[in-house]
Amino acid sequence: MDEVHSKPDLRGDRVPVAASEAEAPGAARFRAIRCNDDVTGQMAAHLTDTSLCGMESHGLMRTLQCAGQFRSGYITPKAVPRCRATASGAHEVDGGGGIGIPAMNLAFERGMALARETSRDRDIGARHPQCRSYRAAPKREPC
Repeated sequence: MDEVHSKPDLRGDRVPVAASEAEAPGAARFRAIRCNDDVTGQMAAHLTDTSLCGMESHGLMRTLQCAGQFRSGYITPKAVPRCRATASGAHEVDGGGGIGIPAMNLAFERGMALARETSRDRDIGARHPQCRSYRAAPKREPC
């Protein structure tokens, strides 16, 4: 088994659980606090994927912390990140007061799309170092 990076002192044997089973309780919790479907899906997938990549301290164990931040109003559960091109031609993503994972996904998608557009004329490649369990975020409209 790969090395696991975890803050808690884990006792007992680990039990294998399918990613879909591990993702479902977090998604249910985010839906219960009225996160929109896009945020719910991205959060549950990201936290599960992070645990699968061996970084448990930033994975599923953060579900309760994130839910608490949504409930307290620290993070807006219905926020939708937006991307816009500035006057200088740069692109910026505004998370709208929501959690950073959907904004990060949008920034990554837009950055990769811009890299592909730019590389066509300059013969430049764009790659992403992927975790073995990486799942692409849902498709969105470009800026």
